[in-house]
Amino acid sequence: MKIFKKKKQEISIYNKLKNFIDQEQKICIIFEKVESKDRNIEGLEKAFFDFFSKDKKALTEFDAYFKDHEFEEIKDKFQNFLFSIENIEYQRFPGLSILLMRNSFCKETIKLGIYLCRFYPLENYRTAIKILADLALLEEFREPSLEALKNLGIFELVRDSIYRKIENIEIEEKYEIRKA
Repeated sequence: MKIFKKKKQEISIYNKLKNFIDQEQKICIIFEKVESKDRNIEGLEKAFFDFFSKDKKALTEFDAYFKDHEFEEIKDKFQNFLFSIENIEYQRFPGLSILLMRNSFCKETIKLGIYLCRFYPLENYRTAIKILADLALLEEFREPSLEALKNLGIFELVRDSIYRKIENIEIEEKYEIRKA
């Protein structure tokens, strides 16, 4: 009789993608369709401040917020929020960005992580470059990832590598509507 059952851990979107790439299998990722309920960013602000106060629930809060919000719909409001903060710790942005891109279960949270790459010198963070290049294999993240990578001195090399992989790997992206 087992007293403690292991909880089956979900695998983040990036880790699913990485598993498919490592095993050289057909990539099949299922995304939930998101419909924005409103443009209120209070939940996003709370998750942001919780991350900076080292609260472990911050990633869960980001994912919970983006289950009901599209990043593109709130991007301008979020940018205004960022620029309104007086003492913002930009040196923590790489960690937040990588965390959101690598460990998220929600595609819109990953888009926020990609967006945050604009606020730090990407060439100093090889992990972020690798994650962006892998995410760019999926059409859902291709444009924002390439936009984030554009300022690299080796952009053409990275871009060509991405497109070679796209030609050699079968990729299928599916979308399903989440039941409320």
